[in-house]
Amino acid sequence: MVFQMEYTIERIDTIDQITPLKSEWNNLLERSETNIIFLTFEWIFDWWKCFGKEKELFILLVKDNEKLVGIAPLMITTLNLGIKIKKIEFIGTPLSNYCDFIISEKCEDKRDVLRSIYDYLLKEKDSWDIISLKEIPEVSSTLTISEEILKSSNVLFSIFPDNISPIIIFEESERKEIEKKLNKKDIKRKLRGLNREGILGYNHCKDKNEAEMLLNIFFQQHIKRWKSTSTPSMFEDEKYKAFYHELTKSLLPKKWVDISVLRFNGGVIATQFGFTYNNKYEGYTHTYDKTYAKYSPGVILLMLNIENYLSKNFREFDLGRGDDPYKFRFSNIIKKNYKISIYKRYPISLIDKTINKLRLEIRKHSRLRYALREVKNRLTNFLKFHKC
Repeated sequence: MVFQMEYTIERIDTIDQITPLKSEWNNLLERSETNIIFLTFEWIFDWWKCFGKEKELFILLVKDNEKLVGIAPLMITTLNLGIKIKKIEFIGTPLSNYCDFIISEKCEDKRDVLRSIYDYLLKEKDSWDIISLKEIPEVSSTLTISEEILKSSNVLFSIFPDNISPIIIFEESERKEIEKKLNKKDIKRKLRGLNREGILGYNHCKDKNEAEMLLNIFFQQHIKRWKSTSTPSMFEDEKYKAFYHELTKSLLPKKWVDISVLRFNGGVIATQFGFTYNNKYEGYTHTYDKTYAKYSPGVILLMLNIENYLSKNFREFDLGRGDDPYKFRFSNIIKKNYKISIYKRYPISLIDKTINKLRLEIRKHSRLRYALREVKNRLTNFLKFHKC
C-alpha cells in the first residue's frame, strides 16, 4: 500500500518485502540518532521469524523521491480481553531494550518525516485501537517532536516513563571511580576463594560451533536457576531458544554478539549473552551454575567483562534494562526510556493511564525494598567485621 503526502509512505506487510532492504535499512540506521542493535535489520528479521506468527507486520517506509528517509518498524498485536483490541507497537516488543523510529540524524526534516508517519497512522484508525510505542530513549528527539505533533493533532495520547537501564560511561574522568568499584573487597574475596579451590578461566566465544555448545549450556543453567521460582526461565519455551540461535548465527560473523563465559576447572559456571555494536557493550541475558552461588560467579564474570571493554576503549557499558540491585554497584548514570501511547477511545486511554501510574508506584516501592536490603547487608557485614 502506498500513501502519498509530502513524502511517499509504503506499508510493508510481508517479511519477504524487507529482505532486499537489508543494506539500505542498516545504512539509514547508522545515520540515525538511535543507532542500536535492537533496530538492526538482523534483529528485526530474526525476531519476526521466531515471534511474528500471530502478529501482523506494519512496517512503514518513508521515501523522498524514492530515497529512503525513514522507517517505522511496527507490528499489530491482537489482544483478546473479552473483546479484541488491536495494538500497534514496535517490532521486538517486549524483548528490545530500546526502540525508536529510524530517521537520519542529519535529516533537517525529522519533524516532517515523523508527522508523515503519524498522519498515516491516524488515517488508518480502522487498523488499531491503541498505539503503544515503548522503550524510546529519553535522549531521542522523537519524544519532544512526537509530543508537539500529537498535541496539534487533537488526539488522545500520553507519554509516561517506561523502564530504566543502569549504564557505565567510560569517560576518562570516570576511570578512577570505575576501577574503584571493580576492586571492591567482597568481589575480590570471592574471586580469591574460587582461585584457591581450582583453576579459573575467562573467554569469549570465537566461532559458531563453540557458540552452539555454549548456548546449550546457557539454556540448561538458566532453566535450572529459575526452576524453583515463581518466574520460570523463558527458555522453557522453544521459541526463545530458536531466537538466540538465530541471533547468534546472524550477528556472530559481524562481531555484534558476545557470549562470554567464566570457567572453573574447565566447566562453565557463568555465561553472559550481550552485544557489541556501535562501540558500546549491551548486556542482555546472563546466568550461572547455582552450585557456585556463594561465590557470585555472575558478578565476577560481569566485573571481568567491564574490565575487558574498559581496556578496549568502548564508549559505554550498558548493564541492561531493569533495576536489579547488582547493576547499581557498577553504574555511573541511569538512562530512562519513555512510552508514547495513542488512543482511539477514551475508556482505553483511562485504563492504560491507570496501569502506567500503578506500574510507576510499584517500581518506586520495589527500589525502596532493594535499597533497604542493601543497607541491611552492609550493616551486617560491618558488624561482622568489627565483631560487634
